[in-house]
This record gives sequence, structure tokens and C-alpha cells, in this order.
Amino acid sequence: MLFRSPPSLKDFFNKFGSNLSIPQFDHFQAWITGILQGTSEATKISGPLSERHPSSLTRFMNSEAWNDEDLNKQRIGWAANIMSQKYMKYYPLIIDDTINKKYGKLLDGAGNHFSHMEGRVVWGQQLVTSHMVLAQADLPLFVDLYRKKEEFTDESKFRSKIDIALDHIKRFPKIGGRKGVVLTDSWYASVKIINQTLSSGFHGVFALKCDRQV
Repeated sequence: MLFRSPPSLKDFFNKFGSNLSIPQFDHFQAWITGILQGTSEATKISGPLSERHPSSLTRFMNSEAWNDEDLNKQRIGWAANIMSQKYMKYYPLIIDDTINKKYGKLLDGAGNHFSHMEGRVVWGQQLVTSHMVLAQADLPLFVDLYRKKEEFTDESKFRSKIDIALDHIKRFPKIGGRKGVVLTDSWYASVKIINQTLSSGFHGVFALKCDRQV
């Protein structure tokens, strides 16, 4: 074994080992431990946390031999199980988008986006994100890169931010005995989002613009 997980994380890591080969599991543990220590650079993880070459760690991250969706389902299921053991009548499910500022012009999915935080157009990737709040913990659920329509030669493959948010709601976890509450700002308060929230069995709290007709 080329990586020995910290004792405090051993039980957590073992929940994900069934979907990975032994080398993949070593890479997975090294990456997560590196991120928790404040780095996601293969060159900084290799050596202190893994005996494998940095290029081996990078190939693992870019490989299609393992399924990140399966790991994410396991992670969310693990968190939902913990949630079901705690007394909380409601659990918030939050949808929003953010801009990951970048500088490289050839970066996949990067473009000009208006930043409400800065009040101007910035260059970067726009991400639609969703989170579940568990007591005092914030659990990221799904992250999807938004691409502008002009990037697609086949416009049928384009997904608006509303389309992405709808997909997130359909995949939100349901916890027995608890009521999920979808929370969004006014940008996502559309008829499609509200209808999908209700049809999925969730409650909803949506900010509305003062000129929005209800």
C-alpha cells in the first residue's frame, strides 16, 4: 500500500473503497487528504502523501476508469444517513451560481460573465451549485459548468442555468421523516423551478423581484 490514511479519516475513506481498485483507492485518499491540508496540486501531494509520481495522480483524476457520479452518490447517501439520525424537521437545499475567476483564454468553458459581487463583467467559469445544510454543516451536492449557447454547434445540447437547476432538484436526496426545503434567489424563482420543487415533494422558499407577477 503506497498511502496510509490518517486514523481519523480511515472509516470515512473505507465507505468509498468498493467502487475503486487498490491503486485508485490510494490516489483517492491522497487527493482528499491533500485537499484537507490545503492543496490540490499533484506535485505537492506526491511525496508527502503518496509515493506515486505526480503524473500518475493526474492521470487518475482525468481517467474515465472510475465514475465520479457513483462516488458522489455514496457521499450524499452517507451524509443523508447521518442526517436521518439527527432531529431536524427541515433540511435546506440551496441552489445558486458563482463565477470562478480565471485568466487563461483557452480554459474549457471560460467566458465573460457579469459578476454581481464586483458589479462588472469578469473572465472565468460560471458554475451552478447546490448545497444541503446539515445542522451546522454545509454539504456540497452538485456542481455543473454553465456553457453559453454560442459554444455549441448543436444547440439542442445547450442547458440554461434554469435547466441545470432543474436537474439538481430532481437528484436532491430525500430523507425519511424530514422535509426538504429548496431555497433560491430571485433569478431562479421561475415557474419551472417552483413546479419541479413541488412535484419532487419538497417545500420551496424563493426570493421574488418586486415586479414579478405571482
